[in-house]
Amino acid sequence: YGPADVMLHVPVDKYFMGENRQAFIFAPYVREHLVALYNPQLLGTVSNADDLAGKKIAVEQGTGAASAMMGYKGGLLRDRVSIYKTGVDAAKLVLTGQADAAFVSLAQAEAAIFALKLDRKDWAFAKLSMPGVPPNGWPLGLAVKADNKELATLLDKAMDDLRSSGELLKIFQAHGLTLAAP
Repeated sequence: YGPADVMLHVPVDKYFMGENRQAFIFAPYVREHLVALYNPQLLGTVSNADDLAGKKIAVEQGTGAASAMMGYKGGLLRDRVSIYKTGVDAAKLVLTGQADAAFVSLAQAEAAIFALKLDRKDWAFAKLSMPGVPPNGWPLGLAVKADNKELATLLDKAMDDLRSSGELLKIFQAHGLTLAAP
């Protein structure tokens, strides 16, 4: 890791942007959501976190998803939560039958399905209403050093061009991902 001219996958959040004077955050290009990935043939319908009681749940270490799942209703599910290095790893455990559900980003769930060459239609994705989990997800964008407005302007135009030409959608689709409007 080291200095970077641009970062991708940066939360576009007014509070975060106001508190971070070293970076300029802009160009939201996708909206991210947390989902419970599961096999509906095994679990039926999951409509809230209580439906996961007694189930083996996989999450990514150090994430809000892990914290939300571990802390839900004072730790109701904590004993059934296993932590993995990445959200894709957590999702793959569900896809291979080693976990009942994974609480990860939609992109991580879709990336795991794509990597294992599985059919997305065979899997279910439930948005769970939980403390600390934004119900409508959050937009992701780009960031540059705060004093590099020239680069930000060029990247903003490039992102607009990718979006308007349909190329951004094609990139997402080529990797099995859903492009949700920010």
